[in-house]
Amino acid sequence: NAEYMGGLSNIRVMSQLVVLPEGHNSPHFAPEKTFRTITSALNEAKEQDVIYVFPATYNEQLNITKPVTIAKLPMPNPDATVRIVSSKTVCIRVDTTSVQVEGITCEQIATGADEKSGCAPNFSDDVAFRRVPVCVRLISNSKCTFTNCTFITSSPCGIMTTGGSNLLLRSSSVSSSSGSGIVALDKSSVQAIQCEMKTFFNCGVVGKQDSKVDMSHCQFFGRTGASDTAMVDDGDAEGENATGLRFFDSSRVHLSECTVQGLGWALVLFQNATGLIDKGKFEKITHCVAFLMGKSSIKCANSEVKSCGTAVCGCDNSNITLVRAMPGTCANQ
Repeated sequence: NAEYMGGLSNIRVMSQLVVLPEGHNSPHFAPEKTFRTITSALNEAKEQDVIYVFPATYNEQLNITKPVTIAKLPMPNPDATVRIVSSKTVCIRVDTTSVQVEGITCEQIATGADEKSGCAPNFSDDVAFRRVPVCVRLISNSKCTFTNCTFITSSPCGIMTTGGSNLLLRSSSVSSSSGSGIVALDKSSVQAIQCEMKTFFNCGVVGKQDSKVDMSHCQFFGRTGASDTAMVDDGDAEGENATGLRFFDSSRVHLSECTVQGLGWALVLFQNATGLIDKGKFEKITHCVAFLMGKSSIKCANSEVKSCGTAVCGCDNSNITLVRAMPGTCANQ
């Protein structure tokens, strides 16, 4: 049927591109589909194309402006790593929808100082904080999914979502030695499933400006914590003031079956922020599991608190609801 075949002619078949670094060649890939850098493959890729990356270290700054998939090339050695390393302000910038990234390690090695002032800004300086180096930045209603990825940074922020963007993390880890793991701004949303937030000095996750964060089966560890039994030692000055999650400005957070260990504070809510915790586990929290101010509210159900300071503390017209709390839970209002 000519009419039917004519309709099929408008359907473009997805292409598979391959990135092989210098010194690696393969007869299995067509030369016109093989590239030396991820950036050059992105420039050539069309919408819905898949870019497979050979495990190696790539010193690049990626600017993703079309819906593509970037994934580690399957290898006999499953431990082989794709490392994207950058000393620029942004390691991976996403400005489009339907982006998929799988099996990569993103490392931000910038100084962490604000590019104009030379200092690391705090959360209250909103303009300056947006300029800090990050592993990943999502902007302008972009949508991106990271699966089996690792993010490592020594800057004030690991991943930043802005402009109503949408981030989905699956089975990934975010490590920040001097700042925060994830910062959600401008009504953006973050969903994390079976992820780890670890070795952070300031906050694991920060939400501001009516942003929304939903985390399930995730783990938060203090600066010297890890997925084993290591914890922040008693009196550790670097760990005792670190916070698992901090939310401002009517932002919302939902934790389902998450574990928070070895921190100064598990959850801090300010300025009409709201929190919902279900089946949470909190252990070795130095000061307070949940601290509320400024008409914030929290509902905590079926959660367990062990070896912590105060469980829940609220002031300035904040609201606390405890439902079927496990032994060791208390409330100070």
